[in-house]
Amino acid sequence: MLATFVLVLINILVYLFFATEASSPFTIKEFSPAMALTIEALKEGEFNRLITNFFFHFDFPHLGYNMLFLLIFGSRCEEIFGTRRFLLIYFISGIFSSLSIFFYPQGSALAGASGAIFGLLGSVLIAQRTIYAHGFVTSLLYGMVFFIIAVTTGFMAHLLGLIMGFVLGYIFTYGEESPSG
Repeated sequence: MLATFVLVLINILVYLFFATEASSPFTIKEFSPAMALTIEALKEGEFNRLITNFFFHFDFPHLGYNMLFLLIFGSRCEEIFGTRRFLLIYFISGIFSSLSIFFYPQGSALAGASGAIFGLLGSVLIAQRTIYAHGFVTSLLYGMVFFIIAVTTGFMAHLLGLIMGFVLGYIFTYGEESPSG
C-alpha cells in the first residue's frame, strides 16, 4: 500500500522539519500560527491550509497515534478502493473535516490527519458492510464507537471526516454485491 506509506512518510518528514527548529523536539505547537488552520488564516486567503493542516501535528504523540491509525485504516482502504479512490477519500474527508473550523470558537486552530483518517475508517466500514450482521447499521455503529473513543479532541473534525467517509464509501461501493472483496 504505497500511497499510505507515502502519506505517513510526508507527515513524519513535516514533523521532523519543524522539530529541528522547535524549542523541544517533542512539541512543535510554536509553529501553529504558520501551519494550523484558523478562521483568521482563511479570512486572509490562505485556503491551502484546508489541506496543509492535516500534515501538521502539534506534538510527537499526536503524530504517533495518527500515523498508527493511518497505517491501519489507510492500508485497508487502499486495498479495498485502490490508490486513486483511497487518495480521493483521504483528501476529500480531510478537507471536509477542516471545514469544522467554523464550529469552533474564534482563535481555535486545527491540525492533524485525524479527520482524514476518520474518513478512511468510515469508508472501510461501509465497504465491509456485507460482512457484518445488519450490514449498514452495524457499520454506522462501529464508526460511532471509534468516534466516541476519540472524542476527547477534534470532535467536529472527527465527526465530519467520518460522515464524509461513510458517504464516499457508499458512493464507491453502490451496487456492488461484495464491496469488501
